[in-house]
Amino acid sequence: MGKRVYISQSKKAILRFFLNIAFFIFDRSCCHVYGASSLYYAAFHAMSALLIHDGYSMKKHSGVISKFRELYIKTGVFETEMSEQIAALFKLRTECDYDTFYVVAKSDVEEQLANAESIITAIEIRLGIWVKKISTQKSGGYF
Repeated sequence: MGKRVYISQSKKAILRFFLNIAFFIFDRSCCHVYGASSLYYAAFHAMSALLIHDGYSMKKHSGVISKFRELYIKTGVFETEMSEQIAALFKLRTECDYDTFYVVAKSDVEEQLANAESIITAIEIRLGIWVKKISTQKSGGYF
């Protein structure tokens, strides 16, 4: 079980970091089939940002997914469909990364692209003010 962490002034910087990673990976994943497994990581970093926002830091992917489901899906913050989307993204990532002979169908990539976008958008809306501050950075880039 993850422990609660208390982040004071650096909280905004950490949230920006995780959300920027999510947006960066998502943007790059949209470009080609080889980015299919990266769609999971985009959603993962967005979930991590929300957990950090609420004071949680998890060390493992399974911990992030489990705590996210406990805090936001089982409580009704997000629809239960999101849990299925996370599972589908994780499955695709596992198949792409660990099955040498796995061939990704274009329809699978398109479906998981929609899933990742849905998850990131829901988290973006939930975080609201944090995302607005991130998207108005003057740097023009992700970092």
